[in-house]
Amino acid sequence: MKKIIIGVSLLFACNLSMAEDLKVVDWSCGDPITGVVKNVSKKNYRSIMLKVALYDASGAKVGDAHAIVSGLGAGETWKFEAPTLMKKFEKCGSPELKGF
Repeated sequence: MKKIIIGVSLLFACNLSMAEDLKVVDWSCGDPITGVVKNVSKKNYRSIMLKVALYDASGAKVGDAHAIVSGLGAGETWKFEAPTLMKKFEKCGSPELKGF
């Protein structure tokens, strides 16, 4: 699991362009964070990465939740689940998407 988290963190650190053709159409801040992403373009993505920042009651960042899917075709939707791994969080930031 640590290797997956480290790999996801490295991918987010890379200079990838934001996927403007991908939209979070619904999501819920819970454990896990769940929601739906829609590819609103005519482009096929090889991989989509989602990151949600987690905050405590004081507003301090305490971690991130991540989810990855391989392949999302034009017009397709992805029902995601991002495990939080942090039991002590109160709020979620807005989901961030990167695709390539």
